[in-house]
Amino acid sequence: MKKIILLISLLQVNFFNSINPKVFNVQAPIYHSPFFKNRNINNNFLVPLNTRDIYTHKVNFKDSVLLNRKKVNKDTKNILIFTSTGGGGHTAVANALNGYLANSNYNITVVNFFEDVMGSLDDVKTFTFGKLSSEDFYNFCLKYRFIRLVNIFTRFGGWVLNSKYDAIEKEAYNFINRFTPKPDLIISVIPMVNNVILSAAKKIDIPFLVVTNDLDTINYINGISQINYKKFYYTLPFKDQDIIQKIYPANIPKGQVIFSGFPLRPDFFNKKRDKDTVYKNFNIPKNKNKIMILMGGSGSYATYKYTKALCEYKKPIHIIACLGRDQNTAKLIDEIELPKHITLSKIGFTDKIADLMSISQVIITKSGPGSICEAIASNLPMIIDKTNEIIRWENLNIEFVKKYRLGSVLCDIKDLNKKLDKLLNNAQYRRNIKNNINRLNSKITFANNIKTIVDKIITT
Repeated sequence: MKKIILLISLLQVNFFNSINPKVFNVQAPIYHSPFFKNRNINNNFLVPLNTRDIYTHKVNFKDSVLLNRKKVNKDTKNILIFTSTGGGGHTAVANALNGYLANSNYNITVVNFFEDVMGSLDDVKTFTFGKLSSEDFYNFCLKYRFIRLVNIFTRFGGWVLNSKYDAIEKEAYNFINRFTPKPDLIISVIPMVNNVILSAAKKIDIPFLVVTNDLDTINYINGISQINYKKFYYTLPFKDQDIIQKIYPANIPKGQVIFSGFPLRPDFFNKKRDKDTVYKNFNIPKNKNKIMILMGGSGSYATYKYTKALCEYKKPIHIIACLGRDQNTAKLIDEIELPKHITLSKIGFTDKIADLMSISQVIITKSGPGSICEAIASNLPMIIDKTNEIIRWENLNIEFVKKYRLGSVLCDIKDLNKKLDKLLNNAQYRRNIKNNINRLNSKITFANNIKTIVDKIITT
């Protein structure tokens, strides 16, 4: 505990110096779609789809925001979505849900649970005098690949949250209960605190849906050991036994578990993409195999590591290095001397990842479930980075890729070009990989399922 507190104190200055809120982009424009926005309860647009900007909806009861809404159609249903800025996946899912549901007869409010509901109970804020939140610290560790610390922090965090159950449950109950009218449905896309949200929802008699965005959803059932609320529902992305058995400790009744598909944004389900426009917009050549490197929206030093290793590949390729918001890695990549047969595009933070995947032949990516499922939806063979320690709940993602033979798992970067060559040039192997991905692709049906799921819950 003392080590964690000391490290938090030492990292404060480095954290604020290292994280630049400016969006960085090289060679390609940044696109922002007006479709993916969070709405407040007055149906005004608040936040663009981008994991940096979605600090979500800061609810201010003193200003009576929730009590003075515009009059809406009496049939309009109100949905409260709890999200988090810890990592980028929860933000992306909250925006995806809003994208799928906003055009229906739903009034949607998106709230950062850890900041807006239980912010006063955040121990990291207390230790850093309000300068650093638990989410900030988590993101800092992810950016600099302090994975062992992430694993310790999240295990310890789960225990701390459970020890504060009564206080957090009270905050959640009071927060939800002050909505007028009360929400018709609460959706959580976050882990760790669903036990307290469940308790609050049950007390107020509001249906509660957990939309998971991991394959190993053990953190989503933290503190849940028995379900005795018939209006509670829990989604899983695939009907896979290894995924299902992770939730056995929660004893969720079968009828309350929904296989929803993985919650990707709508653009990953666009089958009528104009690839010529993508080539033009990003200034990417058509006549080379494109190798995409994607290590998350915050960026990672691993992008530099992989770019440098690919420069040793003997055949012509074009590298699409997705840098996210990491300007430091961009500067390192600029120092790499590219061979004549290899070209490079450096892409800053963009919401056009689906477009870039659509023109790539292989993706090199981290073991996060979002990246893997985005690749599946894009029918894109993958090389998964396991050259360093990974987050404990992402071990299942690695096993998932191996089990369904979706590509390669890389444990030593010296093997990169050998694995890449097999994916690009062994026709039978590549065909098998693509066929395996296609079989799973048909099961990522979230776009078709989520509105039906929500409609059914609300009308039951």
